Amino acid sequence: MKISKFNVIVLLVTSLILIFVGNLYVSNKLPLIIKTEQVGVVKEVITEIEEVKPSYEYLKSITVYITGKVPGKVEEDGSTTIGQQWGGTGTVVKIDEEYTYIITNAHVAGKKKGDEVILFVEDDLREVPAKIVAYHQDELIDLAVIKIEGTLSGKRVVKGITLAAPQDKVYLVGHHLGRRYIYGEGVFAGYDSIYDIIQIPTLYGNSGTGVCNEDGELIGVIFAINAFGFGQVDCAHGLAIDGLSVRLFLNELGLLK
Repeated sequence: MKISKFNVIVLLVTSLILIFVGNLYVSNKLPLIIKTEQVGVVKEVITEIEEVKPSYEYLKSITVYITGKVPGKVEEDGSTTIGQQWGGTGTVVKIDEEYTYIITNAHVAGKKKGDEVILFVEDDLREVPAKIVAYHQDELIDLAVIKIEGTLSGKRVVKGITLAAPQDKVYLVGHHLGRRYIYGEGVFAGYDSIYDIIQIPTLYGNSGTGVCNEDGELIGVIFAINAFGFGQVDCAHGLAIDGLSVRLFLNELGLLK
């Protein structure tokens, strides 16, 4: 079959367009739809829409690892009190000329563990002493703010604080079972009384983890595993303090940006 020069030119142009679109796909450019018509046949090349979400590097940069302990001691009668040690997560909410402020759970900050709680925030390979700024006055809202002197290497303030709604995509980096900076993503699943339900695998070490929306804004703080009667645990979901409660608490402390 004889191929005309016109058909050859059309084929060459179509090939170049396909190569161009393929390069856009590989480089994660904006979605693009191109239609070429030849002999009544419509060909569509549709690039996949790139999902908008905060980078792992950003989520890691707003997240810190917190450790706490209560030393053991020998009582006057000679008996020994066993010490305690725990770990959790926090989110940087403010940095000024003197301090870095971090929001976390009250139980991560050592509430109800006595007056001898010692807190540290991990900064690369060293531990920086931390002090409690305040616990939330409402016992049902498991929040606290702690602070350290100076700044932490590679850390920055979270972009903002807002609310989320069911089906919103959410993201976090926490310390899952004590393993540092573990990434997770899921959806805002719903509400339970005054708490938010986040569909992201949650275990010990995630307490205090900040949950962010696709713009990198804080929408809640994980405080518990989704557990119910008879010792049953749903590790696929976590319970979180909502963004409004976080915002009001920080505002009371004068720590909103």
